[in-house]
Amino acid sequence: MKRIMVYGDSNAWGYVPGRGDRFGPDTRWPRVLETALGPGHEVIEECLCSRTTAFEDPFATGRNGLTALPMLLESHAPLHLAIIALGCNDLQPHYGASAYHAAKGAGRLVETVQRFAGYHGQDKAPAVLLMAPSLVSEAASFYEPELMAGAEAKSRDLARHYRAKAKELGCHFLAAAPHAQPSPVDGVHLDEKSHRALALAVAKAVGEILEAEVAR
Repeated sequence: MKRIMVYGDSNAWGYVPGRGDRFGPDTRWPRVLETALGPGHEVIEECLCSRTTAFEDPFATGRNGLTALPMLLESHAPLHLAIIALGCNDLQPHYGASAYHAAKGAGRLVETVQRFAGYHGQDKAPAVLLMAPSLVSEAASFYEPELMAGAEAKSRDLARHYRAKAKELGCHFLAAAPHAQPSPVDGVHLDEKSHRALALAVAKAVGEILEAEVAR
């Protein structure tokens, strides 16, 4: 059994645009990913709304992804692959962070996974797929415009900085933006179509990663 952990935010959790409830398992991209990969694969959803890469949220507790990750790696060991799907929330204006800073935070997460071995059957560290978030659209009728003010321009630089960070750290990379677009309802969260398209793109990448890991 190949065990894969998705470490994400509201877009991996399945936040329904403009409503705030959760898409069902037939829609959420991590669950669709598991179906696409087929038997012998288990996808673990470790996703939380408003989670950041490495920033403390002054308005909600427990959102710092770097703080929680070591505990979750141990909890779900052994893992073959960790998918890091964070960074969009880093662009909220109260963090004062750019796409560069989001990539720096994401890099800290990658390094945490790469150092994780020796616990509960985790003989070697999991492989890592670093995913650059989808774009933000401030033209949408966002339910709280101030929440993501200025994020659209910054989001266009995410893929460039994430790709560079993945190359620096020797992990795998995928940009979500070519496969998934923000809903016109709120400009941040994915609709059903984008969840499925992203799941299939991730499934292709994961299949190649796991095949390469076996060949090593």
